[in-house]
Amino acid sequence: MSRITNVQIEAKQMLLNKTLGNPIETYRRSPKGDCVAQIGNIHMTGVSNYWNIEQISNESGATKQLAGGFSKREVFDWYDAALEGIFLYQKSQEVA
Repeated sequence: MSRITNVQIEAKQMLLNKTLGNPIETYRRSPKGDCVAQIGNIHMTGVSNYWNIEQISNESGATKQLAGGFSKREVFDWYDAALEGIFLYQKSQEVA
């Protein structure tokens, strides 16, 4: 089993956000220079080897936890499973 890198995780995270129509960036700068959270963005947060998958729920940056207590490989696998579920759902809608 090969090692999962941050670049691989970020690529899956970006694809998931794009697929769902969510903002790619977690935060952006307003014209005034303030940091504004991007509602709907899905991202990972954590310390050491403990990672959570969260989604921004308001402009102040509050989040809801979608999943937690993961290794980076488990985060990667979670993103992969979420994308697969979305693609399968979309495919089922095309057939119907």
